[in-house]
Amino acid sequence: MIYTTNWIESLNKEIRRTTKIRNSFPNLDSAMNLICACLINFEQKTYKYPVTAFCKVKDILDAKIDKL
Repeated sequence: MIYTTNWIESLNKEIRRTTKIRNSFPNLDSAMNLICACLINFEQKTYKYPVTAFCKVKDILDAKIDKL
């Protein structure tokens, strides 16, 4: 099973936290720049470690696909 709900909720929480600290923005571009910087920072923290367990799952999925 792959769960993405916690990841999405965590991302939304991080964006809300970042924008809540700054109450007003001079224009839409400044808000978008801040959100993009937040997303880049979140991605660097989230994907800091490589996924190593996927090879086992990939082999199992390939075997099941071959049976079909």
